[in-house]
Amino acid sequence: MDLTINGQPANITLEKEETVGELLSGIEQWLQGTDYCLSGITIDGISINSSDISQVFPKRLENTNTIDIRTSSWLELYLEALIMVQQYLETYEKASFEDKKVIQASWEEGAAASFIKSREVTLFSMLNHVFSGEGLSSGNALMIITERIRELENPGQEIGNMQQLIEECAKRLEDLPLDLQTGKDLRAAETIQLFSGITEKLFRIISMLELQGTHLESIKVEDQPFKNFVEEFSTALQELISAYGSKDSVLVGDLAEYELAPRLRTFYKSINDPVLFGA
Repeated sequence: MDLTINGQPANITLEKEETVGELLSGIEQWLQGTDYCLSGITIDGISINSSDISQVFPKRLENTNTIDIRTSSWLELYLEALIMVQQYLETYEKASFEDKKVIQASWEEGAAASFIKSREVTLFSMLNHVFSGEGLSSGNALMIITERIRELENPGQEIGNMQQLIEECAKRLEDLPLDLQTGKDLRAAETIQLFSGITEKLFRIISMLELQGTHLESIKVEDQPFKNFVEEFSTALQELISAYGSKDSVLVGDLAEYELAPRLRTFYKSINDPVLFGA
């Protein structure tokens, strides 16, 4: 039997494996600790997708001539899953009440739901509520998914497009003490929400850069390692959220104006660099 992985000869010695299922189990163990996952298999020229792989588990290796195992990176599989969700949401938005039930069932049983559940629990929960007719509207969910797709497909452009938003958020953080003092509670809450959303997005893109092999440890921010700066920034963010939750307006104002506004500008400047994104 000829065994290949992504079309290349596999340097794997079979021991006690007798079935396709046992072989794939061994491959999965081999892939553990990497950013790659099984995404499909071709047996004797017949291609089988990841969602149908279990159907060939009983097939005995002695009865096969060629097996090509396909692996994909986590980011590749995540992008595929998000594109599938985007298609679900676009169809769901225009569907009748009865058709929405069919789409919901298809989502729940599909490969995209299984993958997102294993990697993005919060996103999975949000989508379950959407397809159940609860929580966000399908239109708002579609905007979130489309944004995530843009982040994966062109993170550099997505970062570059945030410049005006970053400056607006930094100015609102500087205004936060006055907003709290003058009773502008709604505007203050919007500022906290905007800042939290922006930092969450920046952290997502940084995580993707690391998965793509970008060496962030080479970056210096204010004469300190990038990761140290990010850790301190994250700590200050959590302190802000905690102080806001306990209605400590003095601490909220000080953190926002003197800690987080300048750090947000510095943070953004450090990653708004085309070199990081291979440009």
